[in-house]
Amino acid sequence: MTKWIYGKHSCLLFLENKNSTIKRVLITENFVNRNKRILQNILSEDDFSNLILKNIIQENKISNQLPENSVHQGIAILIEEKKLIITDILEKINNKSQSTIVITDKITDPHNLGAITRSAAAFNIDAIFMPLHGNTQPISPTVSKSACGGTEFVDLIQISNINNLIEKLKKNSFWIYGLSNSPNSQSLYDINFTSKSAIILGSEDKGIRPSILKSCDYHVKINISDNMESLNVSNAAAITMSYIYNNS
Repeated sequence: MTKWIYGKHSCLLFLENKNSTIKRVLITENFVNRNKRILQNILSEDDFSNLILKNIIQENKISNQLPENSVHQGIAILIEEKKLIITDILEKINNKSQSTIVITDKITDPHNLGAITRSAAAFNIDAIFMPLHGNTQPISPTVSKSACGGTEFVDLIQISNINNLIEKLKKNSFWIYGLSNSPNSQSLYDINFTSKSAIILGSEDKGIRPSILKSCDYHVKINISDNMESLNVSNAAAITMSYIYNNS
């Protein structure tokens, strides 16, 4: 399966990554002129000629390939998506002595998913699992653009059932931590996270579903002032991932 990614930072990372499977590049002359030195530094002479110079087109032709109102900044790349199988991902992380993963529970805003993915890449999260059904936003071009290239460093896997995943993770020594303001939640800064941790993030409006919250080993909250009731889910995710990364 293929998908379009767009925007300067995301596309430059894909061009730089030699493992990326690039099917097509659309680029404007203006983008090439403004970023010629960067492009020549990350690409071989042949790739610069074949991928860049031979694919210069008008800006409106790029817009025609993308969702309406997409801000592509003069570049878009059609890539082959990674074929990720949950068993392969679990085998990879189970072979590691230390691993942190993230599970999203019906987060619908693609900008939030992208921001979470960007933070996950910054703090060495191994994978992000998200429900396949319901109102969950798919791994769209907007997610990739908001992630600023983070999708190149973190595996994104859509799953059919979160509780089934939790059962598999617990059998493989993972402890499950749900971000929640429930009465029995403990402060993030009072928890000693295990070497294998799974962080569950709830939806923007309702948080983690009760059936999933029951499966968590710990309920975790972030202490904030009384000025605000809660944090945006991507901000809460970044704070949590940063804490685990810097205290592991």
